[in-house]
Amino acid sequence: MSAGNFQTYYDFIEAKDNDGQPFHITEGDPGGATVYGWTEAMWVSVAPLHGVTDVSLANFKAQTKLTLEPLTRAEYWNRVQADHLPSGVDLFWADFQFGSGGASRVLQGVLGVTADGCVGPETVAAARAVADQDGLLARMLTARTGYYDACGFRDRWPGLYRRAQRSHDLATTLVGTLAAGATITPGQIGTLKSARALLDDTIAALAPA
Repeated sequence: MSAGNFQTYYDFIEAKDNDGQPFHITEGDPGGATVYGWTEAMWVSVAPLHGVTDVSLANFKAQTKLTLEPLTRAEYWNRVQADHLPSGVDLFWADFQFGSGGASRVLQGVLGVTADGCVGPETVAAARAVADQDGLLARMLTARTGYYDACGFRDRWPGLYRRAQRSHDLATTLVGTLAAGATITPGQIGTLKSARALLDDTIAALAPA
């Protein structure tokens, strides 16, 4: 299990180059107005389910990483059962899901389970049964970029491919660090620190000069 990886995941998706910015509108982006990766349409449809009563544009603009964190955990991390997926797969899957509603079907196809978009016990068991998690992540990266190709994103949104690669690279540093029921060893702590350092370096490199 990988309950300890949510913060690493959230810091990654909220890096500036991953659309982790306050209210903005990107020219040509069909998603329209966005705040920290959330489109206005998605936020308006989801926020009331989590106790938000004011879904005005003004309140959307006022959202912060802190206020959006519980919604992101509930709607993306928890929805793909990330706390139960293997460490590394959890981050890669939830990141793909954050940017694409078709992510779970694509990755279920990699696992050879029913591609219904609903991550349940069958999907989790299939992911955890794979001995070569690095190989699984490599296949998932290929499937993710293939999905982008099928959507015609290669030339229009090259940033998606860069993000997918960064997500994969960070995920591989997490493989095996938080296995179900395992005791975290000093060596695993070192691996976790390496993952944190990679994330920090990525965020620093993307920060404006």
